[in-house]
Amino acid sequence: MFKMGKKKDYTLLIIICLILFSIVGLLYFSKSEDEEQIEKNKYVILNDYSRFFTVNSCVYKYIQYLSNKNYDNLFKVLSKEYINDNNINESNIYNYLPNLNGNYSFVSKKIYYEKKDDNYFKYYVYGYIEQDLIDSIGNKEYYYFLVDYDQMDNVFSITPINKIVFDEVENG
Repeated sequence: MFKMGKKKDYTLLIIICLILFSIVGLLYFSKSEDEEQIEKNKYVILNDYSRFFTVNSCVYKYIQYLSNKNYDNLFKVLSKEYINDNNINESNIYNYLPNLNGNYSFVSKKIYYEKKDDNYFKYYVYGYIEQDLIDSIGNKEYYYFLVDYDQMDNVFSITPINKIVFDEVENG
């Protein structure tokens, strides 16, 4: 059987440990592409289909509340800052939001996100609202939204924004 001296055994053991620690360190401290992109740019285009669908669904719920005149739920999903900044109430809500009558759908065309922490994201959404009609195609109206999303508690709020804000996000 092959025997080594104690000194060589310890040296070999130290080398193996250093290699293992180096590998673990590289894996632990390496950054994903998204994390590197976030460091370069504050805003990142959303390419995750699951999150894209989730954010689109948030805006769709808002559109449904708006078109059904469901003020209770509408005030729950509108951001508190937007409501307070504009002194929005039931009597003046359509001075700030579109007055939709009938059934509407929302289609997101582009979404950027800003990661605030591990569970909280801001999504900047560009898309269009289209009325659901039986015998014809409704007009597309383009809108921009900010969706604040807390994925730990699975809650969101919506803030209507304008094209200028979205363009600033898009251009970094």
